[in-house]
Amino acid sequence: MTSDGFDPRSRQQQAGWRPGLFAWLLGLFFLGLTDVQVIPVLLPAFEKTFSVHIATAGSLVTLYAIAAAISALVIGPLSDRYGRMRFIRAAAAIFALAAILAAMAHTFSLMAVARLLAGLAGGVFSACIVALIADQFHFERRGRAMGWVAGMYSLSAVVGVPAGAFVSGTAGWPMIFWTMGLVSLVISLILPPLKDSAASIPSSPSLPRRFFQEQLAQYAGFWRRTGSRRGLWLAVAMVSATTSLITYLAAWLVDDFDYTMQEVGLVFLITGSAMVVGSVIGGGLADRLGKRASLALWSGLLIPVLLGVPLIQSRTSVLLFCLAGGFLLSLREAPYQAMITELVPAEQRGAYLALRSTAAKLAIAVSALVAGHVFEHLGFRMVAVLAAACSFAALVLAFLLRLPPEQQPPPQAL
Repeated sequence: MTSDGFDPRSRQQQAGWRPGLFAWLLGLFFLGLTDVQVIPVLLPAFEKTFSVHIATAGSLVTLYAIAAAISALVIGPLSDRYGRMRFIRAAAAIFALAAILAAMAHTFSLMAVARLLAGLAGGVFSACIVALIADQFHFERRGRAMGWVAGMYSLSAVVGVPAGAFVSGTAGWPMIFWTMGLVSLVISLILPPLKDSAASIPSSPSLPRRFFQEQLAQYAGFWRRTGSRRGLWLAVAMVSATTSLITYLAAWLVDDFDYTMQEVGLVFLITGSAMVVGSVIGGGLADRLGKRASLALWSGLLIPVLLGVPLIQSRTSVLLFCLAGGFLLSLREAPYQAMITELVPAEQRGAYLALRSTAAKLAIAVSALVAGHVFEHLGFRMVAVLAAACSFAALVLAFLLRLPPEQQPPPQAL
């Protein structure tokens, strides 16, 4: 470690890093997120186009999720051995192929194949893009980079989904996939080469059976080790709080305050915009205040906001709650992402993020189911209590994680 707070390996990693590459990776990440979030909006159109029941159309979401989970678990550790960029570029090409197949699909079976391929690509995006960005930024200034990554989640909901709905209503849903496919194909062709750190890690070739045995052992090791296991629980706590609130927010607005669907859309647009801003601001604050302190602070402030739901009696207070809650939720994302990428060595980061992604997806499914039961029988105020409990768990876990000490980076490194 040198006097300025950066170790020599970090300098070597960052030597080949360029802002343009960062922008292209964020663009690819945004495409992948938009592809996931726009599908529920298109299910009625799929039902009509392919003459299937809505439940059958909904199976496309399940198919994607299964493919994404499997590909992340397989490609994540491979990217630790052979470098992440080659898998990202290949995934971008597969994503383009999947989108073009979807645009051309005239049968539900072909659409299912397209969503399967999209899931394979999406799993690579979730495992490798975040890992590659983490590889290139030292922990002390990783928060700002992860703030932009977190902002893509909200931006895809605020910009990507409404744009997809508009295009679907005016030019037809295939145009959405044509656009995403062509953009992804261009990105796959122009992504500049990068010798990322994982590619320099020596490894010996393994037979497929031996490789999978090694990976099962590695995943079991992540669970046995206290630090990485707590990181997985932190991922569960973080996504459970957000999923519980967002999933049943619209139903609360309609049931308790007589919002129309257009008004609900406006509330989500305003809240999502606040979350985009919060994600970016949260990255800079995480680097200044420290990742642990930031995550604990924003999680702690979120708790009284959530517990105050029973006091909300007017539309003005509803909007204030949505703005404050969304802003605090998003402020937590950058320090969380930065911390979760520092819990294992860089040569294991892809595998660990793949396991984290799978844990998060399972948590989303379970928390949505539990929150739905709570909402139906006890109302949204108890859903908010459930989310507050998850936020408290995130606060506690933030203090329990073992992280390297953070030092203030020099001005020229920002």
